[in-house]
Amino acid sequence: MGLKRGILYGALFWVILFVLASVLMFGFSLNPQGMTFNVSIIAISVIVVAMVSHFQFKKERKPNGLMTGIVYGLVSVVLDAVITVPLFVKDYAMLFNMYYLISVVLGIITVVIVARLKKR
Repeated sequence: MGLKRGILYGALFWVILFVLASVLMFGFSLNPQGMTFNVSIIAISVIVVAMVSHFQFKKERKPNGLMTGIVYGLVSVVLDAVITVPLFVKDYAMLFNMYYLISVVLGIITVVIVARLKKR
């Protein structure tokens, strides 16, 4: 995995998830602190990260799922800290929310699983 490529795909993942989270909040009027929103966004994030990592791994001969997952997670946390929190949430405690941390860990695990399936 090229670091630059991993960062770009991580940013793509974040943008797609940002749009889908906005649709859940504004289109379906879900409360971002509610369990329905959080469980929905976790499920959606697992699907989106699987799709994005699948596209990234198409051109890689030996994908490193753990490193790619960590890069995706770091890119997401940094973009949330720089864009989402200051502009929309206003509380950096969001980054330590149980649902947020579960989402990041499940994203890393999903990328590892996609990489393993690609190696077969």
